[in-house]
Amino acid sequence: GAISLAVAAIPEGLIAFTSIILAIGVQRMARKNAIVKNLMAVESLGNCAVICSDKTGTLTQNKMTIVDAFDGSQLLSNNSEIKNFLNIIELGSLCCDANLTRNEKDEYVVVGDPTEIAFLYELEKFSNFKYKNNLEIEYKRLHLFPFDSDRKMKSVINQNDNNYWATVMGAPEIIIEKCNFGSPSIKEKYLQINNQWANNAYRVLAIARKSLKKETIEKFNESSISKLQEHVENDLEIVGLVAMIDPPRESAKDAITLCKQAGIKPVMITGDNLNTAKAIAKNLGIYSDQDRAITGTELSNISDEELVQNIEKYSVYARVKPEDKLRIVNAWQQRKQVVAMTGDGVNDAPALKASDIGCAMGITGTEASKQAANVILADDNFATIVSAVANGRSIYQKIKNVIQSLLITSIAEIILLFIGLFLFKAIFSSAEWKVALGKSDLYIMSATQLLWINLFTHGFPAIALGLQDSKEDYMNRRPISKYESIFANQMGFNTLWKGILIGILSLITYYLAALYARNNGFNAEDILKAASTCSFLVLGISATFNSINLMTKKSIFISNPIYYWKVYASVIFSLAFLLIVVFVKNINLVFGCYTEIHSKPELLALGLALPLVIIPIYSIHKLIIYLIEKNKIKENKITEFKMILPPKQVKRNQKRH
Repeated sequence: GAISLAVAAIPEGLIAFTSIILAIGVQRMARKNAIVKNLMAVESLGNCAVICSDKTGTLTQNKMTIVDAFDGSQLLSNNSEIKNFLNIIELGSLCCDANLTRNEKDEYVVVGDPTEIAFLYELEKFSNFKYKNNLEIEYKRLHLFPFDSDRKMKSVINQNDNNYWATVMGAPEIIIEKCNFGSPSIKEKYLQINNQWANNAYRVLAIARKSLKKETIEKFNESSISKLQEHVENDLEIVGLVAMIDPPRESAKDAITLCKQAGIKPVMITGDNLNTAKAIAKNLGIYSDQDRAITGTELSNISDEELVQNIEKYSVYARVKPEDKLRIVNAWQQRKQVVAMTGDGVNDAPALKASDIGCAMGITGTEASKQAANVILADDNFATIVSAVANGRSIYQKIKNVIQSLLITSIAEIILLFIGLFLFKAIFSSAEWKVALGKSDLYIMSATQLLWINLFTHGFPAIALGLQDSKEDYMNRRPISKYESIFANQMGFNTLWKGILIGILSLITYYLAALYARNNGFNAEDILKAASTCSFLVLGISATFNSINLMTKKSIFISNPIYYWKVYASVIFSLAFLLIVVFVKNINLVFGCYTEIHSKPELLALGLALPLVIIPIYSIHKLIIYLIEKNKIKENKITEFKMILPPKQVKRNQKRH
């Protein structure tokens, strides 16, 4: 009895089944370009409430194209004389480290940053006789000061014969302030064009230059390269502005709409100008008039407490540094939200590590960012994150179904064995039963019977539940709090009452079978075997029907068996093995079953028909739940982002209201 009770209490397949479902889910995500490094990240994906995404390459195509330029007096788009702008493009190209070549098939082969590649394409278009390598031969590079997020610019020093000069390229608002203008009106014109382009969602770069003396370069070379850089990047002469466009990904807008429908807040983080960032975010649906946009400079002036207090109001972060991402992640987490953060650089690693779901770029990402992340986006696409979240929610629900299926049977087994031992010991203590049972030791079910139910009868349907796709849309509801128990939202109650129902049915079956056997003159051993075999059938069949019930929220009478073929096939398979154990000679002896049950129609009716009682009960329960939730779904339709509150706080708020 103690062994049987231990077998009943422990759902042996739970860990194995959930691991299989997680592994299959991770494999499915990988096919959709989301490589999940940690199985437990799947649960976090399902609970994701905020997605903080880089703009370039994730929300956009990362295919920069120059669409306009300004030389202080005229726009390229209004000017038919393209050669006037060759100087701007040439200087910009000298600042580039990308490469553009043609292969044997006369196709372009590109290597490097898309922004720089855009200059090389324009160089080809404007002046196909001056390739970049020709320029580099003509204008020898002496020094390079790479771009960084603090300076927001990049500069090079070139030499042509005895002429030395520096070219600086970067953020217009930074470079314009470092330039000497003949009059304030010219500076104002540059700022006006910059704002105008930014409002049109263009990415704007300023190009400036500075003449240098050989002696100055040599002097700084000997003392300090950093001082040379400081000298080069001040007192500049403006050359022009260049407007580029990086088209949004076609899938990004739909993915953002899906995010909002699922109660997830999308946030854009970019190094672009604030107006450019707002324009693109508005076009994608991330930014609306009720939202706030903030620059990295403004963010640095806000205390951590103030950021935490107002974090949900910010949808766009522009001109930010990688370390700002860590502050953003921490602020969301202090508000108890599950946050996903994208990144590709070495400096993004701390934020990726700190976030609940760190998403590294598979194409442009550095090895450091990939090591720090939980998920790698093989296609660098925002839509892939949203797809992974949808998969995470689906997998979480599948695991809940599997756990519920296994625990319902375990509860039924515990009730049958634990209560049954005390109940039938009392019932069988009467004179009539003592005569019928003699000195036979009371047992309800053997350990082998229970193991068979646990591993085969409800084991295969449990796996099928984990493999079966649902027609339910999991992306039309808000995320679940990471502090919420898996048994919340009535799951614990439903598991308990269903387990009790099957347990009671099994107890009734045991008693009725024993009563029939006693009244028909069975010997003591066969009375207990007949009762045990019938309750074994009821428990096993009920476990399989329970899996069919859990596969959908609809009644099984209106669900499509072809769509849910995996569950139905597993149920048929499990029932077949259950019947083999009960009815096939010699096998039934091993499992301690009553070998003559096939010749007793009354016992067969008890064992095979009584489990059917649960089907109408489950269907009525589903109908009641549907009628209750029908109006709730309409009332709780998601129209705006709301913080996902921990369960205790939700209860406190409900009491307050």
